[in-house]
Amino acid sequence: MNPTTLDEAIEALDKLLTPEDREKLVHGPEDPHEMASALHHSLGRYLRNEWRLWHGSALAQHLKEVHNTDHPDDMTHVIVVAYCRKMVRTRFERL
Repeated sequence: MNPTTLDEAIEALDKLLTPEDREKLVHGPEDPHEMASALHHSLGRYLRNEWRLWHGSALAQHLKEVHNTDHPDDMTHVIVVAYCRKMVRTRFERL
């Protein structure tokens, strides 16, 4: 089942990624926007297609209404940035 909110998307993305991929996101560029840009054509494309962001899925509607993003490219950027920020926060909470 595809996520319908940003929080659900973050949880789904965490389950989708391998431990190695998670580490790359946490230890990648300091700026999560740089990471999201670097993943635009790989992970971003996968999420746009798999989660039907081009076709007005419930997640696309949520991101448009709640997070003010109209374009699927921007939607995946928001998802990846939010995920990176959550992972970094989680990492520091464990220290």
